[in-house]
Amino acid sequence: MAPPPDTAPKAKAISREKNREARLARERQLSLAVCLKRVPPSVGALSDPLKGYVLRTGPGRLNPPDAAALELALRLKDEFGARVDLFSMGPSQAEEVLREALSLGADRAFHLCDPLLAGSDSLATARALVRALDLEGPHDLILCGPVTTDGGTGQVGPAMAALMDFPFLGRVWELLSLEDRLLRVRQLYRDELLETKLTLPCVISVLGEKFVPRLPSVRARLRPRLVNRLTLEDLTREAPKKGPGPKGPSPKGPNLKGAKLPGPADYFGESGSPTKILKSHKPKGPDKVLARPTPAAAAQVIIDAAKKAKT
Repeated sequence: MAPPPDTAPKAKAISREKNREARLARERQLSLAVCLKRVPPSVGALSDPLKGYVLRTGPGRLNPPDAAALELALRLKDEFGARVDLFSMGPSQAEEVLREALSLGADRAFHLCDPLLAGSDSLATARALVRALDLEGPHDLILCGPVTTDGGTGQVGPAMAALMDFPFLGRVWELLSLEDRLLRVRQLYRDELLETKLTLPCVISVLGEKFVPRLPSVRARLRPRLVNRLTLEDLTREAPKKGPGPKGPSPKGPNLKGAKLPGPADYFGESGSPTKILKSHKPKGPDKVLARPTPAAAAQVIIDAAKKAKT
């Protein structure tokens, strides 16, 4: 009778392969990026009298719709051990928004701050954010709010996705699952909720109904929170070579490669913004702010204002 085959070498090979896969999984940590914006208060925002754009050196706060994107990213971190990077562009005051987000559990923060970036429209803003993502990435999922309370265009997220050649999904209502780099969500489309699937990497904008922001702990508030500052010089340097792993942000065309930029003045900031403000003005009439109004109270304020306007 022939002796039984020796299965030890095969078992060792299987064990080595499993260990290798586990090591690669640990090395390939899910990487998330959240784009945040500091916006002026809804009432009393100041604008440049000559150029028309909003001045951002006064009082401000985190753009409320962005808080939902941050909360979803933090939930993904809680579940999958993801790394959460924060990106924001604005004057030095925007750093306080990033520090607050770090106290909630984000890992790294990058502040795009340079006077030459002032006056950027949505396209120039998207270009700058994409360059920062390219320098500090790659990222598997990029999250943002659907709109900002100061501009209201809702264009930056889709523009970033187009520049990176990533799929974009707006108005995400609910996260259903994330498995094998396949993201399943419910998206609010007009008055319907649609179940949609996307393969990572991708860009999404998040609605706030299902993602109520958490509050930081006292210990988290006291913990040192480092914010990395990126200037225009940083954005126009050549991006570092990426290590092994899934493809990271890959902007289309040569213009987003630092070594081949036509020139900062031609691509970023006010000079790189195709949108030109011809005129801006403050609406006539007194400002009225309701703190958490009921729908009936808000409707009554609008009706009273309309009646008064007719008389």
